[in-house]
Amino acid sequence: MHNRGQDIINLYIAGDAAELEKRRYYNINSSGYDVFPRMFSTALKLTSPSNYLYRTLQVDQHYFAGVAARLKIPTVEDPGPLIDLSLSEQGMALQLLGNAAYIQNELGNLYQIKGDLTKAADYFTRATQIEQGWAIPWANLCGLYALQGKFTDGIQAGRTADSLQPGINLTNNNMGLLYQMAGNLMLAEAYYRNSIDINSRFYFPYEKLGQVYTMNTKYALADSFYNEAEKRKKGFHFNGNSKYPSLNIVDLEDFLSMLSPCNPDTSQFDKNDQAAFFWWGYSQYEIRNYTKAEQLLRKVVSIDRNNPLVYHYLGKLCYDQHQWEKAAVQFKLAVSNYLDEASFKQYCDKKIVGTYPYDHHCLEDFFRGSRYKREEDLYFLAAIFDSTRHYEEAEILYRTIIQMVPDNICGYYKLWHLLETTGRFAEAEKILLGYAAIEQEQFRNSQVGGNNQFKDRSDYITDYIKEELLNLYRKAIKQFPDDGYWYYKIGILDYELAPVSRMLLRDTIIYFPVLNKERFYNQAYQNNSNTSGLDSLQLTKQPGPTGDGNKDYVTKPLKISIPGTNQVILLDEIDLETPRQDAIRYLSRAAELLQDSITLADIYFRIGNVYVMAGSKKLAIPYYSRSIQFDTANAGVRLRMIDASHAAYQNSLAKENLEYLYMQRELDFPNRLLLAEFDIHAREFAEAGLLLDEAAMMMPYPIPDIIELNGRLQLLSGQPAKALTWYNEHLARVPNDPMTQYTIGRLYAQLQEPGQAYKWLELALNNGFNFSNVLAGDAIWKFYRGTSAWNELLAKFPKMKKYAPDE
Repeated sequence: MHNRGQDIINLYIAGDAAELEKRRYYNINSSGYDVFPRMFSTALKLTSPSNYLYRTLQVDQHYFAGVAARLKIPTVEDPGPLIDLSLSEQGMALQLLGNAAYIQNELGNLYQIKGDLTKAADYFTRATQIEQGWAIPWANLCGLYALQGKFTDGIQAGRTADSLQPGINLTNNNMGLLYQMAGNLMLAEAYYRNSIDINSRFYFPYEKLGQVYTMNTKYALADSFYNEAEKRKKGFHFNGNSKYPSLNIVDLEDFLSMLSPCNPDTSQFDKNDQAAFFWWGYSQYEIRNYTKAEQLLRKVVSIDRNNPLVYHYLGKLCYDQHQWEKAAVQFKLAVSNYLDEASFKQYCDKKIVGTYPYDHHCLEDFFRGSRYKREEDLYFLAAIFDSTRHYEEAEILYRTIIQMVPDNICGYYKLWHLLETTGRFAEAEKILLGYAAIEQEQFRNSQVGGNNQFKDRSDYITDYIKEELLNLYRKAIKQFPDDGYWYYKIGILDYELAPVSRMLLRDTIIYFPVLNKERFYNQAYQNNSNTSGLDSLQLTKQPGPTGDGNKDYVTKPLKISIPGTNQVILLDEIDLETPRQDAIRYLSRAAELLQDSITLADIYFRIGNVYVMAGSKKLAIPYYSRSIQFDTANAGVRLRMIDASHAAYQNSLAKENLEYLYMQRELDFPNRLLLAEFDIHAREFAEAGLLLDEAAMMMPYPIPDIIELNGRLQLLSGQPAKALTWYNEHLARVPNDPMTQYTIGRLYAQLQEPGQAYKWLELALNNGFNFSNVLAGDAIWKFYRGTSAWNELLAKFPKMKKYAPDE
């Protein structure tokens, strides 16, 4: 029992994602921390006080009791008793073991929640001294120093945390908070955006971005972020503690909540609720907890042995573990119990719907949404027979699949590959040609207004010269595999084709929420059971359909995914369907082989451009950066870098390149204004003022953008009276603009002129300013909000902006 508790502590200190995720209020019902104090209480009863482990078990009991109590703080309206209980437990743990960094860090959290920042700092500092390689107490110190106004110390603490363990959500939140409180809204925005990129489920960065965008006068954006924060709070009680991100230690991916929107309390499940146990079992399967998943899915079988879904998922978990015989039994039962769409609906209406003391609609929707295609069971069975060399049974199943879905290549491919494996090449050819004839017929039908599925294939039928060039380059590469010149040539050809890629789904970058990554579709699903290789675009030798492991890696594969098993198949097909991915592959290989700096600069510039064409400016940034390293004087590359880094909220990088172009007198007018905006947000007011003065001299007449930026400069530099002059001028050129009117109202509120403040606020509301979240969160109105005048004014505008649950 002690070893199990120590494992949990070690995982926490090591930064284990799964363990860190359990220390979150979202997981209060499933984190398991309530179990540990009872477990250690039992262990103490079984252990003699003279045993060397007795004292350690006492430490474990108090520490985990304190953690369990702290995690419940956001779930109650009055957190005082829980804070006192947690402090008491951790205090007793500390008396028994004073040199434990995890206890010191926990006490730092608790005193920060209580508002005793001096004690909190002492405990966090002690934790960093004891466990010098642990990032979390450094991240906590970063946030604490932000609250104390010790910004230099906070920046150092945050950078130390990031150097020890990059990519921690807590570090980014606290760095964002620090820069926000220091007035550097540019860097605050970047850190909060990075926090969301790490984990989009935590409310804190959304709420803070709402504040940042309110301060930046970007009110529509602010309102939407306030709304996103409220959705993520899920009814928890944060109250005054919401400014402390360390209250919710480290936010990484909550895998269970990503699988479905359901988040029920499993302890309340009715013993006969098969939808509930199916959801629970499926969730455990998705996180590879196979033992628990099988136990829960078998519970579903015990409720109804004719369940139309459960055997399929029991089969999948056995298949994943290579338990072939057991998996075959489950899939055969799945085939027997499969229901067509109408019958499945009747089954759900009769057996799944019910009244329970918990939200059941989500569980019912999840069950209905888990229905799969009939042929998936057959693919699984055939794959099992293929793996166990039961070729005849596999062949029968593949032929059955072809009859069921005659226009899908997957069944044909598996069958002709099976026939090749058994030496039946003539039959394999017949199957292959049979599918080719079907594809040709589908294409002809599409040309006369029939099935649109194959219309895009007309392009690769007509581009003969380009295909000949591709063949020529491929042959050259095969003859001279270490000559980067040929890779460069074929990469440029694919680059020219990239703007009009023919298979947009496969050749467009998509954001995959479960992976929390941007990937090309086929790259993200290259290997369904292992995504660890998704962080690179490496060229590797891939076996062809005959299993020839020596196939030349430069042949572009066409990738298909087999239904059910999600096996990815590489078809040896030279075509022009994915020029973007081809361009990246070949240009990357050219960069490995060539040394000329100008050529390398061009290669990396082109790769960056391809990523932008494919839909991801973020993935383009490293390549633009390399291009600049090889050719620093190319202003065109820097402009692309500025655009990409600005879009990805890498504000410091964008600002750095803007400043370089400014110093070289190569900055264009729109980017001059962007640099001025960055300088304003970074509190570099003198530099911003110079940029704006120069911009005004360039224009033959005043323009609203320059006027508004001058107003924002004065607003953020603490000069509300001067800001008013600019915003009034801006309003004269953009009459009745509600955003400007709202900003003027805020300025009068700062100047403590309530009559004017209410006047301009009402004008803004009359002209369409309807951001209720901004009004509720804007600190400027702190002493106005809730007064009779405030309530009377807002009562005139009952139709403020509301958000739908999924907006």
